[in-house]
Amino acid sequence: MSKKNQEPGRKDAGFTLIEILLVVVIIGILAAIAVPRLGGRVGQ
Repeated sequence: MSKKNQEPGRKDAGFTLIEILLVVVIIGILAAIAVPRLGGRVGQ
């Protein structure tokens, strides 16, 4: 017996591990670009 708990074409709610890792990588890249620029302005 197979149970179908979701409607066809409906995606499960929540995030997959790949999606979370992708967001973390993007935030890390943006932080690596932004921090040195902000640090240089504080020193002036």
